[in-house]
Amino acid sequence: MDIEYIREYLVMVQESNYTEAADKLYLSQSTLFKHIKTLENELGVPLFEKSGRRITITKYGKIFAGYANQIVNLANCCLADVQRLQETESNLLILASDYRIHDLIRDFCYMNKGYVVRTCAGDARKVLASGECSLAILLRGLETKEELKQMKEFEYRDVGSESLAAIIPKTHPLSSRTSVRIKELAHEDIISVNTKWDLGMRVFDRYDITPRVVMTALVGTEAIELVEDNSGIALLHKKSTAIRFNEDLISIVDLDPEVKLTLSVAWRKGETLTKAEQKFVRFVQSYFKDY
Repeated sequence: MDIEYIREYLVMVQESNYTEAADKLYLSQSTLFKHIKTLENELGVPLFEKSGRRITITKYGKIFAGYANQIVNLANCCLADVQRLQETESNLLILASDYRIHDLIRDFCYMNKGYVVRTCAGDARKVLASGECSLAILLRGLETKEELKQMKEFEYRDVGSESLAAIIPKTHPLSSRTSVRIKELAHEDIISVNTKWDLGMRVFDRYDITPRVVMTALVGTEAIELVEDNSGIALLHKKSTAIRFNEDLISIVDLDPEVKLTLSVAWRKGETLTKAEQKFVRFVQSYFKDY
């Protein structure tokens, strides 16, 4: 039973006149008449009867009118709920990141009310490739061969640069240096980050160094705290560490040679970004403009 025919039927009940009802519905009288006849055929009973020049509702029509109102009201509620869900989903962003982006997400949501950002845990490249998220913030420059192959499936917008630095306790002799050679760290106590994409460990691998890992932190911020406690040296993102380090407790020392990284926002090739996702990409580009 066509919901639009039911809506037209209720207008006909109000007007009791095909001409006036058709005008109100922007339909021809013949079209409205056919639609009402379709309903009558489906129900197997007459809904209106002609009495002289008047059109009156039948006893069947009165019963159907009560249900018709309920049907239309339920349909309206259903459409409203679906539209609200669509609006929520259209403003929902699901992303992954191998870089600290808490401040970015906070600022985006503050400046764009009504948007919801959900983050996925795990290797950002794998999460993006699997379809669990639609966007990812990636640090490029120390990929494995497998990751390089995987990344051919992505589109990129480079938004900034980053580098790795040695995060050293203030009491350590190397803390006063402007730079430290990577091979000098071969016999130092090293704090790693408990992830498969610990970039510091990848640097050691590239120089065929087996670091003396004395502690493993869950995240970079915990690694910084361990360095502050004089537990060892960590190789972490220079710029993001500089935002929240205690200069009385630790030093940020450049690596020699420098380990440069590119900060990018990525999505799967061939996929069209939603308006919300496009808005987020533009925001990320602006956010890291001077980064």
